[in-house]
Amino acid sequence: MEKEQYITSSLYTFENMREGNYLYVDKTEYLWNLVRLPKSMFFFSRPRRFGKSLTLSTLKAIFQGKKELFKGLYIENQPYDWKSYPVIHLDMGSITSNLAKDLDKELFELVEDIANDFKIKLKRVKASTSFKELLQNLNKKYGKVVILIDEYDKPILNNIENENLAELQKIMKGFYSVLKTCEPYERFVFITGVGKFLKVSIFSDLNNLTDISMSDDYATLCGYTQKELEENFHKQLLEASKQYDEDYETFLKDIKGWYDGYKFSENGERVYNPVSTAKFFEDHGKFKNYWFETGSPSILIKLIKDKSINIEEILKSMYKEDIFTAFMPSQISFIALMYQTGYLTIKSWQIDEDDEEKEIYYKLGFPNLEVERSFYRRLITLTGNNVDLSGNVPYNLKQAMKENDVDRMMKIIDSFLANIPYQMHIRNEKYYQTIFYSLFKIIGYSIHAEAQTSDGRIDAYIENGNNVFIFEFKLDEASDEAFDQIIKKEYYLKFQNSGKKITLVGANFDFETRRLKDYKKKEL
Repeated sequence: MEKEQYITSSLYTFENMREGNYLYVDKTEYLWNLVRLPKSMFFFSRPRRFGKSLTLSTLKAIFQGKKELFKGLYIENQPYDWKSYPVIHLDMGSITSNLAKDLDKELFELVEDIANDFKIKLKRVKASTSFKELLQNLNKKYGKVVILIDEYDKPILNNIENENLAELQKIMKGFYSVLKTCEPYERFVFITGVGKFLKVSIFSDLNNLTDISMSDDYATLCGYTQKELEENFHKQLLEASKQYDEDYETFLKDIKGWYDGYKFSENGERVYNPVSTAKFFEDHGKFKNYWFETGSPSILIKLIKDKSINIEEILKSMYKEDIFTAFMPSQISFIALMYQTGYLTIKSWQIDEDDEEKEIYYKLGFPNLEVERSFYRRLITLTGNNVDLSGNVPYNLKQAMKENDVDRMMKIIDSFLANIPYQMHIRNEKYYQTIFYSLFKIIGYSIHAEAQTSDGRIDAYIENGNNVFIFEFKLDEASDEAFDQIIKKEYYLKFQNSGKKITLVGANFDFETRRLKDYKKKEL
């Protein structure tokens, strides 16, 4: 009788997973294609909580020659010598320093710990020189060295707004430059991160580093394809579909909508977020927003807060391929950061045939419901509102929408605004529009903002079954003006022949009271 396999979202050590009989989705075919080369250096970028650490741990076990852990996996029967190499495994996610001297000390301590494991006594006390010394000694004692670096960019991302950033970059540049100077001692190098930063040596100095982040061959190295999900989690999927009293195929569409949708190359298959998927099964098949719990980089939160973000425009636009290239930490791109942190993914792409260079343009979008709702929840939390977004406000708003009750809907919005601390309000019509828009996104309604018409832009509209609600917002003006604008510019024309009931709503927000002052509605 086959032993039961456990599912976990919290183990990132391959050896522990295999020895503890946890379910491991076999990715060793990809890893074999990397390690079978006699010598190579790779960079691999994926969003947070996407399996990068487990990938490095698996590579570590391969290079330590632990063939017994790979019984039944693809690589077991491939032509590979399973030779044991000295492995330097550096987890930069543990670095917390915001001063250059402290950063150098932390890096040195990481290197020293590894040296102690190999019973090597270091003479140098500076991070970069001790790293070089460790490599030289390991090579002399054991032969060529394997270097695995996880979250290489974490010390940079944590300090993007730090006035000492330039000094911190110097430390990181000096540390990573060792990879180039010690290249003769290296058998294999694999580096992971979220972003691609210049001025940290990896992308500016290491000209033999192969970036496989957007390679079709490695698009599904992390995450689960649809086939992998159904083959590895079939029992759990069946149980969950019965729990929701749905047929199997319908349930597959549900879970796909929630946790699938990440695409990392032009022709690569879409994949599920592995951590959210595992948490779903750990939580006995509950559709929840696990992504929001994992947090976001502070710089992304600041950019969202400081910039007037028109997410609808972002989702409509096409972006050149260079949005994925390396950039300076001090000139970080909001769109690139949204992609690299996993809020946006590739939805489609096209080649500009009129361009001599045949440049590729990408359309980006939220990968799935989980991430989309996480983004709008993040926007709402930035207002400082202490309302529980998993409690009464979303539930009551949903009920109002089900009953097509505009008065109740507007009362809930007004109550929500009243809970935002006065110092968090911004005298900007767009601010109130964003709150309105985000609340409806959180509860799962398809709301459209800044929708283009022949004579302007509709602030927002919602299609709800046989009903359409059209909204125009004003700040410190009058609801009559907002309503008259809908009529004058005929924002309702595109829906007139739809057979749906159309409700027009002109609303006015008052900055002094920080409330919805009044609104005017009419059914057509």
